[in-house]
Amino acid sequence: MPNGIDDNLSAGNGDIEGSQSIISPLDELGQKRLRAWQMQQGGQTYRDIAAALDVSASTVSKWIKLAREGGIEALRSNEYKQVLTVAQLLQLASDLGRGAKSFGFPDDEWSAKRFKWLVKHRFDVE
Repeated sequence: MPNGIDDNLSAGNGDIEGSQSIISPLDELGQKRLRAWQMQQGGQTYRDIAAALDVSASTVSKWIKLAREGGIEALRSNEYKQVLTVAQLLQLASDLGRGAKSFGFPDDEWSAKRFKWLVKHRFDVE
């Protein structure tokens, strides 16, 4: 398989318990993605996997594609990944306190779209 997926799974004998060193046990989404990959490797259909994991078949398809293209590490969820440093988070808090008007918006309300713009503008992070 590409990207060393089989090598990574074989280190844990292909079971979830043995694979917890690959994806943190605290990362439930990553565990679910790994389980989907294992079920697919075992010959189950996307529809069966989706039903077992309570997700859509298209979600399963995306997860399998993710693993094929990025390896087993790509299954790790970004849920706990901190992108900004503490200093950047403090700067962001300060910027938010100044209000949206100070960044050229017509009012001081911060919408999700405006917040996303601010993070991209300040830190070049999407």
